[in-house]
Amino acid sequence: MEYLMDKWNERTKSRVKLSTYTSYLCIAENYILPEFGGYYTSELTNLCIADFLQKEKQNGYAFGTIHLIAVVLRSILHFGSEMKALFSEELHVNFQK
Repeated sequence: MEYLMDKWNERTKSRVKLSTYTSYLCIAENYILPEFGGYYTSELTNLCIADFLQKEKQNGYAFGTIHLIAVVLRSILHFGSEMKALFSEELHVNFQK
């Protein structure tokens, strides 16, 4: 997953404004990478994604923060699909208040 995130980072940098890129990079490095960096894409499941987002909620993060984490994670996984990364199942990043 770390390799996929690096490639996503390279592509995203040229497609969004600098302030957006900085925000996305911060979210990816501080929340997503520590949780999923050691995973192979084939190890990711909807359950581990849902558990991660729920854990962030229980840690007291604001809805807006968790929503942004979900947006960035969804973007990374969508990029992975475009790059033909192997996922064990069709992944969905859903988070509700």
